Parts: sequence; C-alpha cells; structure tokens
Amino acid sequence: MRVGALSAVGVFMITVLLFAAGIAAAQDPGNPLEDPPPVVFEDQTIQEPIVPLEDRDQAILSMGVGCDALETPETTTTATLSISNAPASASTTLSPASTSWVSELGDCPSEDIVHEGEALLDVGFDETATAYETVTLQLEMMVEKLPPTNDTPREYGPFIANVTVTPGYLEQHEVTIDDSTQQGIAGQTLTYQASLENLANGETRFDVSVQADEALSVEVDPSEIVLAPHEPGSFTVDVTHGAPDALEEPAAYDVDLEITPASTHEKGGDGDPTSLTVVAELEPVDEGVLGAPGPAVLALVSTLGLAAVARSR
Repeated sequence: MRVGALSAVGVFMITVLLFAAGIAAAQDPGNPLEDPPPVVFEDQTIQEPIVPLEDRDQAILSMGVGCDALETPETTTTATLSISNAPASASTTLSPASTSWVSELGDCPSEDIVHEGEALLDVGFDETATAYETVTLQLEMMVEKLPPTNDTPREYGPFIANVTVTPGYLEQHEVTIDDSTQQGIAGQTLTYQASLENLANGETRFDVSVQADEALSVEVDPSEIVLAPHEPGSFTVDVTHGAPDALEEPAAYDVDLEITPASTHEKGGDGDPTSLTVVAELEPVDEGVLGAPGPAVLALVSTLGLAAVARSR
C-alpha cells in the first residue's frame, strides 16, 4: 500500500510538471525565425528605363503580415523596410519606411494575413549608371511584434523582395575643331581636324553630315564613329574647291557640320546633335602666293627681253 501511495503521488507530480512545462513552452516563442508569422512581400519590376539625371520612377510595394503564435489583442505589429544593396549611382526613397498596425479582438489566432499596407519606392540614377544594365534592388522587411503588457518585442525577418530597375541612356558628348578657319588657294585641299569624346553612359554612334556650297568638294573621314563611354575619337574634314579656274576673286566658304549621336543598344535612345562650322578662305589661282611669278618665270621674261633688244640693234 505504501508503495502504491508513493506511485500515485509520483504520477501526480509528474503530471503537474509536464503541465507546467507545456504552459512554459506555449509562452516561449523560441527562435522567432523558426516560426515566423505569414508574410506577403513580393518582387516588383519597373518596366521603363529611367534616364539618369532626368527621370525618376516608382514601384508600389505591397506588404502583409499575419499573426504569430503569441499574438493577443492590442499587440503592435511594425514592418520596417530598408534597401541592402543600392549601388552608388542610384538614388532611392522609401515612403513610408515603416508601417504599424494594432491587433484587434478577433484578429488572432489566424493563418491569414491580417495586417496589410503599401509603400512607395522612388528610384533615380546619376550619370555614372551604365545604360540598360539591369539593377536589382534587394529590399528587406523586418517585422516586430510588441505585446501590450511588456516592452520585449518579438522580431522576425528579414523578409526579402527584389525590385528590378534599368537605367536609361543619357547622351552627352563634346566635339571641338581647333583651327576652324583656314586660308588657301582655290584647288588646294584644306584639312580640318575634329576631336570627339563620348560622355554618355553607354556606347554611342556618331554620324557626321555636311552642308556646303556646290562649288566645294567635302569629304569626312570617318563619317560614322562608334565610341564606348568616355572614349575619345576624331575625324577629319577635307575641303577642296572643285573648279579652281572659276574662282575669279577671293571668297570665304562656310562648311556646316552636324554631329548626330545615338545609342547602339537595341532599345535605342538618342541625343541632341551638335552643329559646327568650318570656314575656307580661298584666293584665286592667278592671285596670292601661288599666283605670283616665280624665279623661273622672271628669268624667262628677262631672257626674252634681252633678245628683243639685241634684234632691234
């Protein structure tokens, strides 16, 4: 009988201990990351390329959070957003960066999303962003559950959503001609040297076109130039009067050049053309330096003159 009584007491004590342990286990959330509440936080794509320095675009981020195992009425749930990998060329703003909800009676327990909200991601780029090179922004959402009865929050996350965005094409370039006005004789070829630099954020093709008087022959070499970002280049402009004998007096001719840039990428993109003018100041063939009689001609004239004098004697 004594043994039986002790056994009954032992069974009772064991039952009490197990019951208490069960309550403690129910109250202890353990590692929050092992049993997080249900969450909605989805990837987004901004479809149109964003031209650096000129445009910005937005993505609407939908987020939702459910109950955790210990949630009670008046528990405050806060979702905080951040971007973990924004490149230096990107300018981003999250609005709002955090959103809070308070649980009401009847919200929990539930396996559904009970708290829902939105945030706006605003994105722009500077001129260092490479045109049409896709950028994936990694957004992190941390969730905090703060019970109404104490100051110890339960934290979950980070939960990840990716936003894909593409920088557009920003065209910029410089073109110069050091000696844009030259002098010469009709029939002589004047050569103008032009320097060009692609300052755009992507590979650019430059087409050089010419407008000039029909009396001139103008050649541009090369007339099409492809340059990588920040790559320098050059081209020459050769100007010749096509009918030198027809030029009877000095004349100045304007040769108008137009340099038109465009992206070589399949998505295109272009910029504003640059207009330059070179000037050819030409003298007729029988005037100026080349028209003056040379030593051989003067000698011939002198000889003929002496011969005429001799015959007259």
